[in-house]
Amino acid sequence: MISSKLKLFLHIHSSHQNSLREIMPRLLALAIAFIFIALIPSLYITEGYKDYLPLHMMLETIAIVIAMQVAGLGWSAFSYKIPGNIVFLASIFFGVAILDFSHLLSFNGMPDYVTPSGSDKGIYFWLVARLLLAIGLLIFAISTLRSLVSKTSQYLLLASLFILIGFMHWLILFHQELFPPMFIVEEGLTALKTNTEYVIIVLNVITAIMLWRRMYQPQTYDTVAMFAAVCVMAMSELFFTFYADVTDIYNISGHIYKAIAYLFIYRAIFVTTVQEPFEELNTIQKQLYDKNRLLDSIVNNIPHMIFLKYASDLRYALFNKAGEELTGLNEQTFLNHSDYEFYPKEQADFFIQKDRETLRNGIIVDIPNEPIDTPHGTRILHTKKIPIKDEYGQPQYLLGISEDITEWINTQDALRKSENFLKESQEIAALGSYTLDLRTEIWTSSKILDQLFGIDATYEHSLAGWKALIHPDEQIRMDHCIRNEVIENHKPFDQEYRIVRQDDQSVRWIHGLGKLEFDAQGLPVKMVGTIQDITSTKQLTSSLLKLSLAVEQSPNSIVITDLEGNIEYVNNMFTTVTGYSMDEALGKNPRILKSDITPQATYDDMWAHLTRGDIWHGELTNRRKDQSIYIEWATISPVKQADGKITNFVAIKEDITKRKNTEAHIQYLAHFDQLTGLANRVMLNDRVTYLLSMAQRTNEPLAVMFLDLDHFKNINDTLGHTIGDQVLIEMAKRIKETVRDEDTVARLGGDEFIMLFPNTDSSAAMHIATKLIAEISRISIIEHNELTITPSIGIAIYPNDGENFETLLKNADTAMYRVKSDSRNNFHFFTQEMQLNLARNLQLENALRHSLERNELEVYYQPQVAIEDGRIIGAEALLRWHHPELGMISPAEFIPIAESSGQIIAIGEWVLRTAIQQTKAWMDNGFNPMIIAINLSAIQFRQNNLLTLVTEILEQVQLPHEYLELELTEAVTMHDPESVIDVMNKFHEQGIRMSIDDFGTGYSSLSYLKQFKVYKLKIDQSFIRDISDDPDDRAIVSAIIDMAHNLGLQTIAEGVETAEQLAFLRLHGCNEVQGYYFSKPLPSVEFEQFLHTT
Repeated sequence: MISSKLKLFLHIHSSHQNSLREIMPRLLALAIAFIFIALIPSLYITEGYKDYLPLHMMLETIAIVIAMQVAGLGWSAFSYKIPGNIVFLASIFFGVAILDFSHLLSFNGMPDYVTPSGSDKGIYFWLVARLLLAIGLLIFAISTLRSLVSKTSQYLLLASLFILIGFMHWLILFHQELFPPMFIVEEGLTALKTNTEYVIIVLNVITAIMLWRRMYQPQTYDTVAMFAAVCVMAMSELFFTFYADVTDIYNISGHIYKAIAYLFIYRAIFVTTVQEPFEELNTIQKQLYDKNRLLDSIVNNIPHMIFLKYASDLRYALFNKAGEELTGLNEQTFLNHSDYEFYPKEQADFFIQKDRETLRNGIIVDIPNEPIDTPHGTRILHTKKIPIKDEYGQPQYLLGISEDITEWINTQDALRKSENFLKESQEIAALGSYTLDLRTEIWTSSKILDQLFGIDATYEHSLAGWKALIHPDEQIRMDHCIRNEVIENHKPFDQEYRIVRQDDQSVRWIHGLGKLEFDAQGLPVKMVGTIQDITSTKQLTSSLLKLSLAVEQSPNSIVITDLEGNIEYVNNMFTTVTGYSMDEALGKNPRILKSDITPQATYDDMWAHLTRGDIWHGELTNRRKDQSIYIEWATISPVKQADGKITNFVAIKEDITKRKNTEAHIQYLAHFDQLTGLANRVMLNDRVTYLLSMAQRTNEPLAVMFLDLDHFKNINDTLGHTIGDQVLIEMAKRIKETVRDEDTVARLGGDEFIMLFPNTDSSAAMHIATKLIAEISRISIIEHNELTITPSIGIAIYPNDGENFETLLKNADTAMYRVKSDSRNNFHFFTQEMQLNLARNLQLENALRHSLERNELEVYYQPQVAIEDGRIIGAEALLRWHHPELGMISPAEFIPIAESSGQIIAIGEWVLRTAIQQTKAWMDNGFNPMIIAINLSAIQFRQNNLLTLVTEILEQVQLPHEYLELELTEAVTMHDPESVIDVMNKFHEQGIRMSIDDFGTGYSSLSYLKQFKVYKLKIDQSFIRDISDDPDDRAIVSAIIDMAHNLGLQTIAEGVETAEQLAFLRLHGCNEVQGYYFSKPLPSVEFEQFLHTT
């Protein structure tokens, strides 16, 4: 229960919240000060203030001045339709000011005021003033005193107060003995004085409660300030119950708090009677200004001549654009002048006569044919003259609307012209009239109204028939309006509503006006009025609303400025894009957005277009409120009036920042490598075109370098492409840091880099290449991997090595591959010898493509002999190429070409099939079974279908698997040992032997070697060649044989050519040999003969 009451007690209406936030902290501060003063030790308090009289005079004078200001403000409040309690309070304060003035003059120590002054006399005036104010405030809080809004009631109140105050002065000044003492020296305040103060305090508390409850609802005055004033007044009265001496601190504090209370009341009266009316007046003035602008726009856009004359002297007060065009004179010429100054006297007399007739009769005068002399000749006008009356019904202006009907008059018969003109005018105006008999509920209508309603004479002209024409959604509202507001409350009928036409059921908007006529008893008997079709106006309003919404909701910024560029309007998107609110932007110049990035020439071009009246399109780089930069595409158009005069500029601007950034990013992607940020092929072509043209003009050299990272594929294969990408980024960074700013570095893909060095000869190129090799070869730490990357660089110099980029790049590439084939981690300049080698390789590559189909390839066989007994136990298949023009081509020359061009796959399969078929044929012809050894290239070995291919050939030929031995070089086995082990295991499972060729020339890992499923190791001929003389070779060969035996592997030595070599190998336990000592490689026919002889 207590909680609900507390909630109700604190339920203040929102209209008082702002005032509460402003005033309550001050009231709280005063309350705290009151408690503090009340707690001061009484010894100090009772000491009187020796100069108290001047202080008392000052404090009372302040209070009196404030009271008179309150009285003056409140007394004039009736002019602003303020509630009567404000006027009542003002009158009370007028009386209080008089009583406070008498209290001041009667205070102890003041000269005689009619009668001798003294403490009791001053207190009597004081208490009367306080009681009057307390009672007045209570009445103020209880009632709005509506009866005091009239001047008569206000003057009666004031007169009553004067009588009361005069009576109290008479009693106090001349019959003081009738009052008991209020203050006794050395004793202090009497009980009567104190109790009276308590009564005043109680009245103030009740008033405060009433004012607090008033705050539950909105009020027409500042209730919070009044509440604070009453509370402070109660504290002031409490001070006057404390003092023991009329000059002590309690007395002083009471006077100060009284003055503060008056200030709160003054604030409340000021806000109610001055501030709020002034704000309302400003609002009305703004609305009036807006309406005037709208009216001017409407008047000047109506195609008929419209003029306004002063009723007093019939001089022009307004003249619209259509009138200017008709008369050839501007508005300023007409203003404050009469018709006699512009038209012949006969015409002017006619105009003035009609003007006076209109003003005299107070009705609209219609002049269907009004001739007027103009620069275009005599024109015939249809003019309506309308009296405009002031609030007292007196004519103030005369409004004229003239339509030029000359062309119509000139093409029609005089009578037909008049009738058709009238009909046309009625149709244009869409204005019909009616009379509704309220007693019979029957209405009559004009022909225009029947046409508007879509009815004929047979339609039921009853009130029910009228209601049937009203749109269903409007019927309840209109029925209430006619019956309750018009018929019962006698209000004029003025409504906009929809009807449904009877004939075509179309919906139209109409504006109905009606005025009641009354009988002798004052009862309404008839309503007459007009109805006008306002559908077009409604549609126009709707269109304007849609246009307004479209502008506000436009995805583009829209700005309207005056001719000086000062902003008059911005839409929501402008505030979103720029960060400036509408209030911040209005009145400012668009220069607030200037970024100093847009060229001045752009602004010059823009203003050149606009001052010519042309539309300007362009790109602007501007700065938002938060200082961030954005780019917009602007279309700025001049706004022209009917006469072509430019009044404003309107800008429609699209924020294209994202699009520009995207374009820049696309442009970047189109010209730069996405991984390294280096130039790509497109940028490289642009740069080389420019640099070559410069080199040709200046006759200066241009160096082109082709750089490839050595064994980069191994990094991708072993560490992954992520590490590989980081290596490329690091290498690109090092290259860029090594070369000059004017040099161009591009990445064509993979690990290939192209560099262009303008004005660089071979000496400078060598110096640059040396620096590049040193820089790139530095150890790189990539994700805890310590890597040493080396480059191979080929160099071509313009113009010696080529006069176009294609040739230079090809030659640099050739030089780079020479480095690759030599030693890597070096550079080479292009030479003519390289060109010849390149041509030879190209010739061989092209010829090799047709070698199989032309049967130019042949398999040779070299016997493999068991060292123990000299038996032929196998043969190695060796490929030979007989070219019809080039002759016999060495395998050392064409095999690398076959591998690099990818032809080795087809050739290798052919060798496999041919050698296996030949071996099977020998076995079928009765020769002892022997093992055929076939060498596999690295590319062949990495084929996913190698095992399937080999087994299919063996099955097709029907050669047992154990008679096939596949040889792999040591380098191939160490490239990816794990995958090699897997493949070898699969071949081993199929019974196919594997051997390692050229053993000892690579870097085999013994830990992997023991895991390889190999049958034998072939000792490379480079160790056999000098075995008789070179102790190192002897040591290596014996070590290989011993290691193989320990691993359970067979050994075979190739390249055996002498008996000494054979003897050494037999002595150290080598299992097999092959070489020229037994036979050179032979074609199949000769090898078969060799088999016969052995």
